[in-house]
Amino acid sequence: MKDQEELVNILYRNDSKSFEILYNEFAPALYGFILKQIPDSKLASTILQQSFARIWKDKNQYDASKTRILSWMLRITIQQCNASCLPGDKNLFTTHMAY
Repeated sequence: MKDQEELVNILYRNDSKSFEILYNEFAPALYGFILKQIPDSKLASTILQQSFARIWKDKNQYDASKTRILSWMLRITIQQCNASCLPGDKNLFTTHMAY
């Protein structure tokens, strides 16, 4: 695994190779987390894709002085899990959980 500083530098780049590096680095952990909460592999894959789209879109909002990159990505993934709940279902998590 790459170190935190290197991952942050990769996050701030704006090219497809950087996205690929981040995806390869974090997708297995995020997918595993999603799958534990939502045991439907098709839905879990969709949530993972949505999470990475949002991570990439919001990358300039990441502040390395406040949280580690994986924690930030996990928070976004939790929000995507909650958004994918059926109407009337309780949110799986709150986004203010400590990691």
